Amino acid sequence: MAITQPAIPEVLPVSQAREELSKVIRRFKEEGLSSKPIIFGSHRKPEAVTIPYELFEALLPAIEDVLLAETIRERSQQSPVSWEEALDQLGITQEQVDAVDLSGYVIEGR
Repeated sequence: MAITQPAIPEVLPVSQAREELSKVIRRFKEEGLSSKPIIFGSHRKPEAVTIPYELFEALLPAIEDVLLAETIRERSQQSPVSWEEALDQLGITQEQVDAVDLSGYVIEGR
């Protein structure tokens, strides 16, 4: 069985997308999740997509994962911070760290 790529919808100029917005909303209400998205941008270059809200809700966990992954990539490329710099950024002192009783958090056998 051959897998086919879905057809990419036409990219509308912003002015046309604006004019058709009320029709698109009506179509989203009627067709729900299966409704075709509207893709638009300047000079027909894809810059934004409007999708049914139901689809957005379904995609939200994946969107959050993508955003979190980007944050992790950015942070992993930063220079490491020294212990003293970390304490300073957190607004705590070494004395405060030393005063914390961690004995209740020790796992036996480790």
